[in-house]
Amino acid sequence: MKKTMVFVMTLMLVLSLGATGVFAAGGFVKSPSLNPAPELIHGISKDGQCDGTFVITPYDERDTLSDDELKEFEESYDDVKENEDLSKLVSELNDVAKDKNLDVTEFAVSDLFHTHVENCSHEEGKEHGTFDVTLKADTLNKYVGLLRYSDGEWSLVKEAIINKDGHLVFEAAKLGSYAIVVNTDASLITPPVTGDAFPWIALALVAMIAVTAVVVFSFKEKEKA
Repeated sequence: MKKTMVFVMTLMLVLSLGATGVFAAGGFVKSPSLNPAPELIHGISKDGQCDGTFVITPYDERDTLSDDELKEFEESYDDVKENEDLSKLVSELNDVAKDKNLDVTEFAVSDLFHTHVENCSHEEGKEHGTFDVTLKADTLNKYVGLLRYSDGEWSLVKEAIINKDGHLVFEAAKLGSYAIVVNTDASLITPPVTGDAFPWIALALVAMIAVTAVVVFSFKEKEKA
């Protein structure tokens, strides 16, 4: 019986360490709900300057980007991950929290995505202009702001709003990385997800294996008795 208890406690310790690894994501929030990445409804050239297709890429599909885009995207990810307090990245989030009567330390990034244009007839290096963007995401019910990463700096996209349909609407004056910021106060249910689903799947598999091992081990102990 003592051996069984030791075995169970060891497995629980392993599981707890695994869970810590999943939750410890700096300024990001993760959830077992495995919310899908934001979905583009439309991205339209505001002044008709660009005839290309506006594309958003979630972080778990970053390998589809060019080398320069990938480098910038990963830099933006590292920035968020290393700053649990997002107001250290963008001080204006303090004003957002004050206006909404929220605690800025409860703010976190739920979705990180990259924007670029494909199949544009413009010569390489020419600006694409501004795009009117509308997208939907499962995390927008807790939305507090949208951040843009450009030239190594984060800024608040002040004109971004949630429309009557619950979609995020903003002007993409610059292409690159964007981050949806949400409030994660404990009173809110179903915290949002970001990043890959693999950690949660791996944790679930470990849990299943642990339970099976405990049952088998206990059964063998009873046979010996």
